[in-house]
This record gives sequence, C-alpha cells and structure tokens, in this order.
Amino acid sequence: MSQGYSLYTHFPPISKAKRGEFRQSVARAFGDKPALEGSISVSIIVNPPSEFSAEIAHVIDAVIDAIKLAGVIGNGSRIDAISMERGLHRPGGGVLIRAQVGRQERTDWRNAA
Repeated sequence: MSQGYSLYTHFPPISKAKRGEFRQSVARAFGDKPALEGSISVSIIVNPPSEFSAEIAHVIDAVIDAIKLAGVIGNGSRIDAISMERGLHRPGGGVLIRAQVGRQERTDWRNAA
C-alpha cells in the first residue's frame, strides 16, 4: 500500500480572500505528519452544500493550496495526478481529500465519510 493521507473537511469558500480559514483547518488536521515525497496523486470528492451548487471548480485550487501549506507535499515532490468528482450534496458541504505517493486506483468512494 502506498504512503498517503485522507481527510474529510468542510466545503471551502468560493472567494479566494476567504480561504485562509480553510487552509488553516486543513493544516491543523494534518498536524505534523511527515511530508509525502516523490510523485504525488491527489483525489478529491466534493459534497456540495446543496444539490443546486453548480460551481465546484474552485475546490481544486483551495485543496492544493491547503495541502501545500500543511506540508503534506514535500519540497522536492510534484503532483502528477489530480482527480475530482462531485459526490452527493450534504448540508454545509464537505470535501474528501486523499493524497498519496504514486497513482491511486480508481475507486467509487463518492459516499465516503
């Protein structure tokens, strides 16, 4: 099994100016775990706050910024694969983040967490 981390957290704000709290909460959640090194893949499942939430593209930037700030990705590492899927809507929304060394196998985990 590849080395990696998973986290389910709240839905990030659309506004870049308001993403600081999201980045900080992700950094706190990952704590002081060692950074992943090498080729990294990131998978994101988005549970939008309502079934009418149309825009989820901002989530990729918010998640990548947050995991870099958290130190999940080492300085010499690179992200070689990013995947994102829309899951079921949940009140308040949420995001499942998986980052691991190497490529992830496709799994149907939209209803996780």
